Amino acid sequence: MEKDFYFGLLIYVSVLLSVVLLWKHSLLLTIAIISITIVMLAVRKSKEDIIIYVICAALGAVAESIGVKAGAWTYYDTTLFGIPYWLPFVWGFAGVFVRRISIRVNNFVAKGNKKR
Repeated sequence: MEKDFYFGLLIYVSVLLSVVLLWKHSLLLTIAIISITIVMLAVRKSKEDIIIYVICAALGAVAESIGVKAGAWTYYDTTLFGIPYWLPFVWGFAGVFVRRISIRVNNFVAKGNKKR
């Protein structure tokens, strides 16, 4: 369980650093995030994670495009409906990351309730 936590943290930091370091290089950033995502999904094979990933990537891209079209914000390198190619992949990652944190929190709370 602890190893899984550290792996998740490493993946999170990798995505964050990729965005911070490569945001001006859309193609490289897209490749980096797709690569990290493949590793994340391959290490812990879960149909639910893949479904969450696809849904969050799609809905995140739609929401971002609407925000951009409405003039709420802009991006440096807009390539796909006013957003960078890499952004839907970050949304997909975020969905899976939040799901996995939610599972950990639920397990932690459940263990705490059993002790009472």
